[in-house]
Amino acid sequence: MKYFALILLLALPAWAAPEDVIKQAQQAERDNQMQKAAEAYESILKQFGDHSQVTEVHFRLAKCYDILGKLDDMEKHLKAVTASARKQFRNRAESFVLLAKHYAMLKKHSDAVKLLEKLLAEGSVGLYEEEALNLCATYYAFLMKYE
Repeated sequence: MKYFALILLLALPAWAAPEDVIKQAQQAERDNQMQKAAEAYESILKQFGDHSQVTEVHFRLAKCYDILGKLDDMEKHLKAVTASARKQFRNRAESFVLLAKHYAMLKKHSDAVKLLEKLLAEGSVGLYEEEALNLCATYYAFLMKYE
């Protein structure tokens, strides 16, 4: 992984903008080269950690790690998205739902409920509102919270 990131950085001109690196990562993702995409996204976070697209990079990286089966890494990056101050991020609701499902898979239903309640309280759930409500109700049942 470190070698690819180094090669990626050496392959880019010194003047390469973060957007160019993001485009390369996105292309690797479209080509179903998830390990290569993940390494590129990681290099973006290391080099351009204060870039305006950092929330998107965390989200894309979480999706890559999910596909690669690296669930601890996925969780870390979904947490970064859900903790972000960027409430208008277009994939914010999806990040909450994915992280809640991950917690439920780990039998951390209480954490999943807290996360979904936070999302629903924000009011920016969009297309994920019904799914968030249904998941929340399911996890309430596991916790025996019926009221």
